[in-house]
Amino acid sequence: MKACAPAKQFDKVLRKTFLCPSCSSQRVPYPAHSPRKRPRLERHASTLSTTAINGTRQVPQRNLPLYEALTEVKAKASGHVNLSRLQLALQGLESERPVTRIALLGLDVQDAARQIVRLLLADALEDAQPWEEQILQQQAALGILIRYGQPQNSTFRQRTTLPILHVPSPVLERLNVELLISSVNAEHGSTTNVPAETFLAPAVGVPTAFDGRQVTVNQPVHSTLLVSQGFDELVMAIELMSATTFHTQEDKHSVVLVANLPGGSSQSQHRVLISDTVRAEKGLAAIRQSTSQASLYSHAWTSSGIPQIMTWFEEHSTSDKASQYATSPVGRLVSALLGSAALSIGKTDMLQRQSQRVSGLDIATRTRIESAVEDFSRAAHQELQSGLASAWSSRNWRKLSWYKLFWRVDDVGLIISDLVTNTWLPKTERAVYEISGRLTQIGISPVMAEPAVPETHQKTAFEPEPAKPTILDPTPALLATATTSPSNEITTAPSEPVIETAAPGQSPTVEMRPSPMLIPITTTISTSRSSYLNRQITILTTTAQQLVFRTLSISGLSAGLSALTYVSTIAPTLYEAGSIFAAGTVFALYRMQTGWQQATKTLERGLFEEGREVVRRVVQRMRELVAVKATEKAAGDPIEQKMLEDARGAVEQAQRAFEELHGQSAAATPKSKRL
Repeated sequence: MKACAPAKQFDKVLRKTFLCPSCSSQRVPYPAHSPRKRPRLERHASTLSTTAINGTRQVPQRNLPLYEALTEVKAKASGHVNLSRLQLALQGLESERPVTRIALLGLDVQDAARQIVRLLLADALEDAQPWEEQILQQQAALGILIRYGQPQNSTFRQRTTLPILHVPSPVLERLNVELLISSVNAEHGSTTNVPAETFLAPAVGVPTAFDGRQVTVNQPVHSTLLVSQGFDELVMAIELMSATTFHTQEDKHSVVLVANLPGGSSQSQHRVLISDTVRAEKGLAAIRQSTSQASLYSHAWTSSGIPQIMTWFEEHSTSDKASQYATSPVGRLVSALLGSAALSIGKTDMLQRQSQRVSGLDIATRTRIESAVEDFSRAAHQELQSGLASAWSSRNWRKLSWYKLFWRVDDVGLIISDLVTNTWLPKTERAVYEISGRLTQIGISPVMAEPAVPETHQKTAFEPEPAKPTILDPTPALLATATTSPSNEITTAPSEPVIETAAPGQSPTVEMRPSPMLIPITTTISTSRSSYLNRQITILTTTAQQLVFRTLSISGLSAGLSALTYVSTIAPTLYEAGSIFAAGTVFALYRMQTGWQQATKTLERGLFEEGREVVRRVVQRMRELVAVKATEKAAGDPIEQKMLEDARGAVEQAQRAFEELHGQSAAATPKSKRL
């Protein structure tokens, strides 16, 4: 105790010296000698309102499991449930006797709905109250929320999303309800699918400025009365109701039609309540004038249909249904939300499964692509034949006749390059771009695998043998395959390791082999043309130069032999010497002609075979890509599947908590009350 004395004194000094301005009436306390001592005000955490930031909500213990389960549904299944209605359900679980919100919606106008509300809340034994006139007149074009309470200085509370009118009506207090008066657009009935939230979470106009501007805010309710005025509005209301899609029976039974038919019968039909506000107004005015007209009031009030509406209000309120949770408004709302969420999750799952079962390519698209590939193959072969035929009969090709090689031997590469570039599949190359674009459009990447040419290395006699690398810990990076870049650039894959076994006592070695390259189909023809031209131009240029040099050499040797014969013989004749030169020259020219013709024939056959092979490989690759795309299955997104599973688990947990709460409520109900 002595050890705590200094701490208590220090705390006492702090309390006298420093005071919180929000917790005290003044910053400096009154002196000790002052006759007026004001007690120090303190604020504890328990006095925080439920609207405070991070304020703890006091949820009844029996509702806590369902409350937490619905909070998980809000977090994990927000895309499958109406969040405004879910928030209303959570607010209902925060109290043992929650307030029931009932909407009275008119078709484009609210006159009939406001008259019914005024008749329901009016006290026949009292004079007309100011709030009755306010319900009928003030801000008739906007929505209004009516709650139980004493009228305030200002009719409508400020700084609220929706204008609120407090009415001291015993009906609101006894039934524990609040009424939302608004309207719906009658043009919704012309559509084929109207959501249930049109009635159960109606859009209410809220003013945002004094100049009349307003925004629409969804206000969720437990039940709704759709009020129509006259036969024309009744027909439109029926069309609107028939076009509405209710996912659960709870939502369907929560919306009832009220037909205000002056002078009509007051017998209510199934889900249609008949009312006559004119007759009810006359009866109310009569008894307020004199109590002697009670019989007239009773007859008019009974035949007006207002008592049937009051009975419906009692059935959809929380006055005596706290024990039977499933039949209470909050219970029906929770059941409807969970049922709708389960249907939405099931529908989403079914769509995902259908998309996975459907092949990656539909039959019509596959047929069109295959037909385009067949036409491409036929046109490519025809162009190859006609193009090469026109090339070999062209003037440029005749410039490379064997006897013209003496002065055109340096132009062989230029002439052949020009001929092949202009006549060897130029249209087919453009057609490949078109087919590749169509394949890319349907989700096929048009690439081809080309074997990589290993690099050759000439090792000299003085170069030592390179040591083979030792593999200690092979990583997955060594096993990577080739990839293609989005810009259709040729990407070389890394070399593939081939691990060789080693003798005992030695480390295993690995040999790096080049992996195949992946090149776009669009570059196949141009790549083949370039590589083939580089090889053939080198061969033909070398052959032409060798033939010319050999011909000139043989002719020169024959000329020298002819001259030597002419000089060395005793009786030489010019004829004998010239015959030797002529024979050698003819032999040299013959060798030159046959050699060049063989070289050109080889070029012609090579270009034709190379063209056929390129077209065959391109067409085969296109067919393979189309076949693979047609047989592949659309894989689902793992993230979406995980989110769907989490949403399904949250909804199932909430359904189990709801069933447990309903079972507890039923078990707690006295037997006599259940009977």
